[in-house]
Amino acid sequence: MIKHSFQMVIAVTVILLAGFTSKALACSCKGLGPPCQAYWDSSVVFIGVPLNVSQIEVKSSGHKVSKRLYRFRVEEAFRGTEETELEILTGVWGGDCGYDFRLRTKYLGFAEKQLDDFALSSYL
Repeated sequence: MIKHSFQMVIAVTVILLAGFTSKALACSCKGLGPPCQAYWDSSVVFIGVPLNVSQIEVKSSGHKVSKRLYRFRVEEAFRGTEETELEILTGVWGGDCGYDFRLRTKYLGFAEKQLDDFALSSYL
């Protein structure tokens, strides 16, 4: 348990937004606070690596908007998921809370479950 806690503290320096896949919406432009608070405030916490990215169109408030869809390999799940891959949907521009994840770079992800078409909402 202490080893996992220590790994989370180290990994938080590269924050994310985390067999089968689930979808996620990234981000609400919400601050996380200290790592221990972010852990307890999130329903899903994981360490993952983005494998690929594609641009898609989704409906938002009745309009089509461009988003980037990242597929993450989950290296370690701390809370709320047993998936080996997750899909993270994020904005394209900084003003829409988009985040330009670097492929093949490790991130610590914090996510919230949603009631819409996507299973998770991740935030920075």
